[in-house]
Amino acid sequence: MPKNLDTERWSSYETPASHNEKEKKRRSSIAKLKKHHCHTKI
Repeated sequence: MPKNLDTERWSSYETPASHNEKEKKRRSSIAKLKKHHCHTKI
């Protein structure tokens, strides 16, 4: 029983964390692209 709870807890916690990491990377890359585009436009 505790094992099941633990696995459930881990799966519920791990997913948002990894999702946040992916989101951060995506946002930073988008920001870099935007900066680059702004510079090239000007």
